[in-house]
Amino acid sequence: MFSTSASLVSGLIATGACWLLFTEPTALDTRPARPLLLGFGLGALAIALSVVPPVLVGAQTLSLNHEWSAARAALEFLALAPAGVGEELLLRGLALQALRRGVGDVPAIAASSALFGVLHLTN
Repeated sequence: MFSTSASLVSGLIATGACWLLFTEPTALDTRPARPLLLGFGLGALAIALSVVPPVLVGAQTLSLNHEWSAARAALEFLALAPAGVGEELLLRGLALQALRRGVGDVPAIAASSALFGVLHLTN
């Protein structure tokens, strides 16, 4: 739980620093429901596309090591969500926008992607 909270805090700090130092626009939508649902949908699709094909061809199997419950799912979501939000803020938030303006789209996305990969080497 500590590492997920640290990830969220570092993402918030990076976002705040970019906003203050580089006067980056936040681009926060006053009606976030549609982009939020689109993001959840695209994220679910990306996960499905990376999990389902190996299962269908028999290269992987899916199993639960514990009994599933809505309470356990909610607890895991609450424990892991801060890390996801922190990563998004840190790697794809205002820092990425500032970097895009400084070095261009392709180098900024390559740097963000490389950092994402490095952060997930131990997963």
